[in-house]
Amino acid sequence: MKPSLPVAAMNRCCGEKHLRCTSRPSYLMRGSRAQRGNGGPKKSTKEANVNRSGKPANPQKAVTIRINQRVFFGALAILSIGVIVLVGIWLLRPFATISQPQTQPALRVQQTPRAFPTPPSVAYSEEAEALFDRLNCLCGACDDTLAECDCGQARQMKGYVDSLVESGISTSEVMDKVVEKYGLEVLASEE
Repeated sequence: MKPSLPVAAMNRCCGEKHLRCTSRPSYLMRGSRAQRGNGGPKKSTKEANVNRSGKPANPQKAVTIRINQRVFFGALAILSIGVIVLVGIWLLRPFATISQPQTQPALRVQQTPRAFPTPPSVAYSEEAEALFDRLNCLCGACDDTLAECDCGQARQMKGYVDSLVESGISTSEVMDKVVEKYGLEVLASEE
């Protein structure tokens, strides 16, 4: 086997026939002793990345990092502003479920819708009608007795009193049961 390169070229580095050793002299080869200065002190990695003017040796990389930081902090600022706006909207929304009462008050005479026809008048017994003058309506819209008021609350109370009278109990027992159910404010003052 004949070597294809001259023997002098092969003897320059290690004597092998590979292209690296034969294509250029050893002092131009990367990482050779000639390039390092015979094993002298190496530069630190920090010094190696900085050129003579003190700027980074690869300015494109530093700019890329700076742009990435700007994008990151810009996105972070936009995100935090969005969160603050959403929290503000959430805090300013009306708390309808907490502030409104769970039960609705009874309808007053003025609040009765006109679209519905007036309920038919109910015939009560004479004993019950005598008791209506002694009892107040508790609707809150008027200060009338049951005999004078015709609201929904008064009709309900009249029906209750009439059912007690029809059951056959005495007048004093009827009054006791009405006071027991509605309280002492149901009794009308005698003037």
